[in-house]
Amino acid sequence: VCQQHHSTADEMSYFLDEEKTWMQRDFGLDRRLVKALSKLGFTYPTLVQAKCIPIIVQGKDVLVRAKTGSGKTIAFSLPILQKILSGKESQSANSQSIKCIILAPTKELIKQIEKHINDLIYYCRENITICSLADDNTSVQQYRLKSKPDVVIATPARLVQNLKAFDLDLSEVSTLVMDEADLVLSFGYTEDVHTIISKMPKIFQGILMSATLSAELDKFKRVVLHNPALLKLEEPEGASNLMQFYLKSTEKDKFLILYVFIK
Repeated sequence: VCQQHHSTADEMSYFLDEEKTWMQRDFGLDRRLVKALSKLGFTYPTLVQAKCIPIIVQGKDVLVRAKTGSGKTIAFSLPILQKILSGKESQSANSQSIKCIILAPTKELIKQIEKHINDLIYYCRENITICSLADDNTSVQQYRLKSKPDVVIATPARLVQNLKAFDLDLSEVSTLVMDEADLVLSFGYTEDVHTIISKMPKIFQGILMSATLSAELDKFKRVVLHNPALLKLEEPEGASNLMQFYLKSTEKDKFLILYVFIK
């Protein structure tokens, strides 16, 4: 059985917070970021964005439960980018360092996050650098990391691989994001996340985004978060976000098919 996310127009309208537009809200965002949102055609924030952004802008840790398609990526990306832009106004030109690490469970999700952030920094690309470790070429990854990009997006295993390969400095990282945190843990990345955190400063802002709040995640949040705000975006009653497909196969082929889906 394959399950696929399926958003209807009614669902998407449910997620929007149409009380005020992006332009009307006082999120404290740089005008270049707001301009990029307008270029992307985003008039109103979603509920998770409206509730989450002010908390992250204030520097608080947060655990957010909201399903796929609710706008979580922009909810954590905007305040992080704002934090970097604000910091650079008071920094010297020679103080370039990795400031934010975004961890995700799969290479595909890393690419999606990278695209979202690239769209958001459309008008300030000369001020913010990002590095995605979705490329399988290790030498390419290390070349990108040597420039000390502001934001690094990677699976935990891929980042640890680079930490071991050469002396990657995480001593100035101030923000750690785990997107789809429940999957990061279920994919067996717990030890890798511990390794990454051990290379970071003791004090940092932690942001966990998840579609579910499992017992494992509830236990693990203490490693990343300190006195966090908890946001739960409730779904409309009866809302269905999954389509089911059935693939008929022989006993001999089913394990190969399952392997392909997981891979």
